[in-house]
Amino acid sequence: MLWSKRLGLNQPKTKKKVIEVGVWGPLASFMLGRNWGAVTIPLPFVCFILYWLESESETVWWPGLRVHEYQHVFQDEKNLCFVVTAIKYMYAHIVDGGYKKNRYEIEADLEADKAEDADWIGYEWAL
Repeated sequence: MLWSKRLGLNQPKTKKKVIEVGVWGPLASFMLGRNWGAVTIPLPFVCFILYWLESESETVWWPGLRVHEYQHVFQDEKNLCFVVTAIKYMYAHIVDGGYKKNRYEIEADLEADKAEDADWIGYEWAL
């Protein structure tokens, strides 16, 4: 696929298959310009995590970003189906007052902080 590559990274145990993809080029530049590092896209039997990279040779630059995105995978696994996840996320986005106050984003940020505070013990897969 143009401007993308599948990343062969260690992963934690999940119920769904997770496919991690590095994306560079115009879309990635646009997203990085808005301080977005990645996006998790849950689907019925798989979750895609797209990491925005500056170039093809770049790798995922912070393990906390991977922990954050996998927290979204785990959030999705708690729901009956991916549609429920999307509805709950969008509802929280509106009710909580946007991205930075979204309860699912806060939970993911806290998990990434917890991993970093623990010197990545228990989160070695993210390194």
